[in-house]
Formats: sequence, structure tokens, C-alpha cells
Amino acid sequence: MANTLPPGTLLKNSSYRIDRLLGQGGFGAVYLADDMILEKQCAIKESQESSSDAQAQFEVEARILANLNQPHLPRVTDNFIEKSSGLLYLVMEYVEGQNLGDLVAQVGPLPEEKVVEWADQVLGALAYLHAHRPRPIIHRDVKPDNIRLLPDGRTVKLVDFGIAKLGGAADATHHGARGATPGFAPPEQYGSGTSPSSDVYSLGATLYILLTGSMPPDAIDRAYAKKQLAPPRQLNPKISEKMEQIILTAMQLDPTLRFPDAQEMRMALQGSRPAEVLSACPYCQKPVKPNARFCPSCGKKISTARPFVFNRSGVHANNLSELVSGIDEHWEEALEYFQRGELDPWLAGLSPEGEKLAQQGQTLRLRYSDPSAAMESFLVAAEPTRPRPILEADPESLDFETLRRGESRSLELRIANRGRGYLHGKLKPGEPWVRTAKDEFGCLAGAELTVEMQVVTEALQVLGSASQFDSSLEINSNGGEVSIPVRLRLVESAPPRPGTRFFMDPSNPGTLVNDLPGMVRLCDENWEEAVYWLLSRRIEEFLGNLRQEKLRQAAEIARQQAEPNAGLESVLRLAGAQMPEKFSTNAREVLSQLGYGLFPKRGAPSQVVTLTIHNASKRGYLHGQVKPLVNWLSLSQPGFGCLPGRNANIELQVDRLKRKSKKISFRRPLIEIILL
Repeated sequence: MANTLPPGTLLKNSSYRIDRLLGQGGFGAVYLADDMILEKQCAIKESQESSSDAQAQFEVEARILANLNQPHLPRVTDNFIEKSSGLLYLVMEYVEGQNLGDLVAQVGPLPEEKVVEWADQVLGALAYLHAHRPRPIIHRDVKPDNIRLLPDGRTVKLVDFGIAKLGGAADATHHGARGATPGFAPPEQYGSGTSPSSDVYSLGATLYILLTGSMPPDAIDRAYAKKQLAPPRQLNPKISEKMEQIILTAMQLDPTLRFPDAQEMRMALQGSRPAEVLSACPYCQKPVKPNARFCPSCGKKISTARPFVFNRSGVHANNLSELVSGIDEHWEEALEYFQRGELDPWLAGLSPEGEKLAQQGQTLRLRYSDPSAAMESFLVAAEPTRPRPILEADPESLDFETLRRGESRSLELRIANRGRGYLHGKLKPGEPWVRTAKDEFGCLAGAELTVEMQVVTEALQVLGSASQFDSSLEINSNGGEVSIPVRLRLVESAPPRPGTRFFMDPSNPGTLVNDLPGMVRLCDENWEEAVYWLLSRRIEEFLGNLRQEKLRQAAEIARQQAEPNAGLESVLRLAGAQMPEKFSTNAREVLSQLGYGLFPKRGAPSQVVTLTIHNASKRGYLHGQVKPLVNWLSLSQPGFGCLPGRNANIELQVDRLKRKSKKISFRRPLIEIILL
């Protein structure tokens, strides 16, 4: 066993600091480390291979893994060679939570409905890996110890620390092949090589132990020592017949008799295809898969790919043209399949052209930040003659009429998609004094969106009594190009003085404001409009008129905050507004649902409990954070905010395994509410 790195060791020019060893095996070691730049924990895998071929292979795999993006796989963020040792390191997301191996060891067989939910997530991750081109990625170590249950109790991630499970000497004697975990590795992993169906076997074995609590016999013992695999329902009668058939199909010793890949197994689990995957070749009568294009025994072509099923809408696509139509008609559902790479296995089995299209889809998902734009480009590649999106912009010109220098005005521009698919593009003003709230847009067929256009006149010079300014707004999209003329007539105005009459909305006389108290009162009474005044710089202009430079700078900073309501509230407090502090909660109901208090709810605790915070103040945006004070409570979104008379709802996730059964003291709070 090679030497391990002690805690505190620095790697890659002090970018990472080793915290502790997570595990060690034949392929190397994995450490929990601190990312000194991003200030968060990460997992670092150390390859202890020293040959040039092994190092070259490690670098190739690192580049491939770094491009993976799937919600149930940890992200690979970095790879490097440590100059002092010559060893290679792979840096990845550290996934907190409990592995399913420890969970089944603690509580025994798990409920089928939970296992199905987790298995669907793992199969989605494996389907993504198996769809990778030019060659599929094989995990090779699917087992309960490599599936982590996140603190929310619902989400799992398939991790691969590249280690053998730590144990005594007895454990080590069972490892007949390097990297093959007894009980979970298929027979081909011990010698002839692996394929996507190898991961299918390992996941079948994983489901076997999760649902029965019993370790399946090793594949080598089944193949050569004739050791029998006990049917799952014999060990746990609560398992459904459908689930038993899926497990037994996945754990076939002959790879050709299993599900060919994770996508096929997932379809069986979801019920969109039968678990009995075998049929007979019409020529030689030997067993084949229904989606097989060639018989593995006689070699004759027997069928084409099975239909791709849109599970929610029930649409079946038998060819590429039907798939394109299905995507256009059920965009949101299809976008999930496209993003997760679930179309790729079906396309690859369709034809060589389909396999190339699957590769294009992978490239497009990486190229575009907008998933719908990526899928629209994919559809163009799939069917070049398909009708395209059509850009329509209204009005045909933007006339801001007459303004005094220093004033600004906004107009609405409507963009619509009068064609098919997803219209997307960019907005480019011709002059700096023409501004747009966003420079990119996108909308589906038949939909329209509104873009706020604004002119800012401080930097413009008036020649004589008035000057005419002309510019344009260029709209470039996949549905055409449009040039919108922009016109403005500008007249000179006197320099602003403190106390100058100022209208937050120049078109509304009711928005006249002269001083800071007036601004606070106007914003409180017209909150939604006030948020727009902040984002459109009207509040900054007013504060500039009053020579309130510090407040103007604060408004500029607040305008750039992610939460505009909180930004506006911070400006109003600096201007003299009172902080909203009165609030009420449903604390008694929450305690009851958690199983505490004077009248605990029967069957408590609930898995998800909603905490309601009511803003009982007369003014202002009440906002802050909720902080759990016990380790069995977690929050998906700790921040909250609400206006006077309104509520904010925060979901509390309960980890029932961590929660203690004894009653909690009323003196010890479960959560803390922090006002900001």
C-alpha cells in the first residue's frame, strides 16, 4: 500500500489542502480537501500509476469527465500533475450524505417506492454516461457504497471514488480482479471487458441488496461454482413481481440477455416497456432483444429501433421525423429528455446518421447556455426543411418624442415568434444613449415577450434650442433580422437644484417627489413601480438631483443585487425608513408537524414541513434567512422575503433517521429567524 498524504498537505501551488483520507484501493486514494481559491470542500482522487501509458489514459479520462454535466453525477472541476511527486490528481465535487450501503446495513430492506425513486435517478446518470460518444463511458463500480443519499432524503448521486471498500483481510481475499467488487461486478469484468450492460448487472445487484438486505452471490461463483441466485421475492415477499423481473433480467450472466444499457432498464422501471426483454429471432429462433438490429447468433438484420416514448404525453416516435414533430408539440417535456441525454441512445440505435446527430446534440448542449436554443439547433440539424421560427417586432419604430437633457424615458418593445420552434437572438442598440433591459431573448412558437427600451440623455449635447437624435436597435435572431429606428428630440434644461420638481414616472403626475421622506412614502405606497424605478435608474437620478451622492451610490449598488426588493428596501432605510420588524409565524403548527409541542400530530414528523412567516409591519420588505439549529432539519431555500400583510413560505426538510425520538426541550429552539 502506497504512502498516503498527511492532513495539511498542499497541492497544486497551495490551491488545495488535504483534510483527511476518504479511502484507498488498487487504483489510488481519495481525499477530502479544501479548495483554497473557491473556499469550499472537494474530493481529490490520486492516481498512483506511474507508467506513461497509465498517465496518458488518466489525462484522457480527466478531460472527458470534466465535460460531463448531469444532476446525479458529481462535477469534475480540475486535474493536474503534482510536480514534486509526478502523481496525477482529479478534483471533483464532494457529495455530502449517507451512502446506501450504510443505510441498508442500519435498517435492513428498504421500501420499494423509495428504491424505485433512487434507481430512476441513478439510471438517468448511467444513461447519460452510456450515451457518450464516440464511445460510451462505463462506470464499472456501481454499488450501494457509491450511491450517496443527499441530506434532503430524496436526491441521490452516483459517485465513484475509485476505491475498494475498506475492511479486514477477509475482504481483500475476495477481490479476484482489480476494480471488480464481488457480488456487484458481472463475470465479464473479471476478464473479457465491459460494456453498458455491465453497469446494468451492477445496478441490478444493487437493487437486489437494497430490497432484500442480502448480498447477492459473486458472478464468478454463479458461473463456475453453480451457486444459485435466490429470487428476490423469496427473501422479501413485499417486492413486486415487476421489480423482481427487472432485477433478474439485469443480473443475467450472459450480457446479451440483459437490458443493453441503462436507458432500456429505466424504461422498464418506468413501465414504458416490459421487463421481459427477450424475444426470438425470426430466422434462427435464438433469444434476442426487441430493439436489436441484428441477431447475435445468426447475424441477420431483424428490426429497427423501438419507438421513443414521451412518457407524460404518451406520444410514440417511430422515426426521426416523428421525433421532431413530438419535440415541437411537447417542448417542455422533450427539453428534459434532451438535456439529460435521453434521446441519444435511441438516436444511436436508429442509424449511423442518428448516431452522428446524437453527437451533435452533446456538442450543442455544451455550446449554448440556453437549453431551448440548443434543442432548436438540434432540430434544424435533424430536419433542415422543418419550418423555422419567424421574428416579429412591434412597434416598427421607437419615438421617444421630446425630452429635456438629463431626463430618461422608457418604451416597451414586443417581440413575438410567429413561426415554429424556439426563437432566440440578441438586441444591439446603435448608440450608448439607447439602452435595453436585456441583450438576449427567447420565446416559443406563438408566444411573445416585452423588452423595456430606455433612452438616457445626460451625455447628449443640445445645439441651439433643440436637437434631433437618431439611432437604431438591431435585432438578430434565428428567425430573421430587424432594424428598429430610434428617435429622440432633446431640449436643454437648467442644471438640477435641490428641491427640483421630479416625477418618478414622467407620464404620471401622481409620482411627483421633492425630498427623501416623500421618496420613501411614494415607494412604500407603489412598491412594484418603485422596484422598476430602482432598476431603471430613476431613483438614482432623483438622488443625484438632491446632491445625495452617497445615497445615489447606494442605489446604484442596490440596482445590481440579485433580489431587487431587498435592494430597494436597503435604499429606503438609508433614506430614513423604519426597518420592518413585526412578524408572526405558524410555529405551533410546525412544532406539531415535527412531533413536538403540546399537541403533536399523529404520525409525525412529516417529511416536509412548511414554515410561514407573516409580515405584520406597516411598511417595508421584511427579509432574512432561516437557520436550522438541529442536524435533522435542512432547507432547500433558506432566504425569505415578503411585503406588509403578505406571507413567505419556507420548506423544512426532515431527516427522519437523524431525528431523535425523545421529546425536545422547549428551551432549545429548532430554528432561528434572522432579519436582514
